Amino acid sequence: MTIPTLYEVLGVARNAKNTDIGRAYNRLVREYQKETAPPDAKRDARLREAFETLTDADRRDAYDATLVVKRAKSGGKLAVVAAVLAVAIGGGGFYFAERAAAPKETPGRASHEILADASRSVGRLQSIDVSGRATPVGLAFAIEEGVMAGTCAGVTPGAQLTVIMSARNASARLTTADAELGLCKIAVDGAGSWPLAISGAEPRAGDKVYAPKVSATGEVALSEGTVKRVVAEPKGRVIEVTMATSPEQGGGPLLDRYGRVVGVASVDGRHMAFPAGWAAPDRTRAKPQPAAPEPAPASAQEATTPAAPRGPVLDLNAKRKEELQKALRPPPNVPDDL
Repeated sequence: MTIPTLYEVLGVARNAKNTDIGRAYNRLVREYQKETAPPDAKRDARLREAFETLTDADRRDAYDATLVVKRAKSGGKLAVVAAVLAVAIGGGGFYFAERAAAPKETPGRASHEILADASRSVGRLQSIDVSGRATPVGLAFAIEEGVMAGTCAGVTPGAQLTVIMSARNASARLTTADAELGLCKIAVDGAGSWPLAISGAEPRAGDKVYAPKVSATGEVALSEGTVKRVVAEPKGRVIEVTMATSPEQGGGPLLDRYGRVVGVASVDGRHMAFPAGWAAPDRTRAKPQPAAPEPAPASAQEATTPAAPRGPVLDLNAKRKEELQKALRPPPNVPDDL
C-alpha cells in the first residue's frame, strides 16, 4: 500500500504556499471535529506532522528531497542514477539524502524578530466607563486587518474600549464573544495591519514559547519559557508553561518559536490552546441581525385590504355593504330644463 505524501494528506499541490497549507489544515481539522466517530490519533498526528513540516522552509526542503529519492527508486536503475547525480550536483550527494530522511528540528526565529512582530500586533486593552475613567482589562492581539482578539473578562456589550499600541490609543468595540474560551473579537479602528500568524498545531512538551507583556504606554516585552505539558479539560486544552503569567496578560497570545499563536492567556494565569479556525475571517465580522417580522394579519381578507384610518371598526358582511353603497351613492345629474 502506498503511503500518501504530506502534500496528499493536506490535499494541496507541491507548490502550495503557506497560506494555502494553513487553510487546508484548518479545514480538515474542522471536518474531523464534526465527525461522530472516535478520534483517529494516527490520522491527527499525520495531519499535524504535514502542517508543521510543510510550513517550515528547512523541513520542507529536506522532505522534498526525500520525495525525489523515493520517486527515483520506484522508476528503475536509470532513474536512480539520475536522482543521485541531481542530488550530488546540488552539493548534498548521498550524505544529504540520508540526512534528509530524518527532518531536523530548526531553532526557530530569533527572539528579537518575534518581539518586533509582537510590538506591532499586541496592545493593552482598556474599558472606559461613563465618567471617562479607563480600567485595564488585559491584552489584545491582531488577527486580521481591523480585528483583534482579546480577553472577555471585564468587557460588557456596548462598552467603550480602547487599545494602547505603540504609544497611541485606538478606539475599539466588541463584536463577538466566546464564553468557553473567554476570548472576544474586537473591531479596532486603524489597527491590525500586522496580524500574528496562527499555528494551528498543538505545542509539545519541551517546546520554546513566548508570552508578551505590555506596559501602560504600550511597550511590548517578551517572557520566555517552555511547555511542560498539554492537559485536556472540559472547556478546552490547557498549555502548562514554565513561566508565570499575571492577570494583566489575560487575552495575550502564547507564541511558539516561530512567533505563531499557539495559545491565549486567561485571567487566572493559564494558557488555553488556540482553536484552529477560530480566527478565520468569516467568523470575525458581525452577522447581520434578522429584520423584525411583520405582524401577521388577523385574516386573509385583511392581508389584501388596505389599512383603514383609525376609528371605530364596523363588521359588515358583503350584502350589507352593497346596500349601504347604493343608498349613499349620489343621484345622477338631471338637466335644469326638466
